[in-house]
Amino acid sequence: VSIWLPTYYRTTFKLDLSTALWYSTAASLVGLIGAITVSFVVDYVGRRNWFIMAFTMASIPMFVLWWTGVPSAEFVLVVTSLAYFFISSVSLMVYLYTAEIYPTRLRALGTSTATAWNRFGSSIAPIFVGYLLGGPGLGAVFLMFGFVLLTGAVIAWFLAIETKNRVLEEISP
Repeated sequence: VSIWLPTYYRTTFKLDLSTALWYSTAASLVGLIGAITVSFVVDYVGRRNWFIMAFTMASIPMFVLWWTGVPSAEFVLVVTSLAYFFISSVSLMVYLYTAEIYPTRLRALGTSTATAWNRFGSSIAPIFVGYLLGGPGLGAVFLMFGFVLLTGAVIAWFLAIETKNRVLEEISP
């Protein structure tokens, strides 16, 4: 989202470059707040619960953008910032969680494999965004992001194990 949104602000809403970049910076700052927030609350909420909640809460703004048809640049800024708050927290949590669920002898391999999948997804997402922007349009992009995030919530619901208040030897002997 943070990579292609400045271009969208410029081309669709005809914002000047400075404003488009400031809007993207504002969303990134909200993402930083999300990352800081999760670092303080995840031990109380739990990893699994945070994943489920964050994926779900990030999907809602994406579905709202799809449903409303993206009425203004300011609306996009506010709604994507809300989504980015939760997306950034999930991005940070991936590194904490993967280190907890793999046994010590496999921790580096497990974390690096998860990171590789993260990078792979980050690499192919712009291809899908470009395809959807060129065809069905921006609404389809937000719909795709909404479904991907909701899929993350469902996967976390069924497959994530809770590591809250558990020692590493108990989680992954």
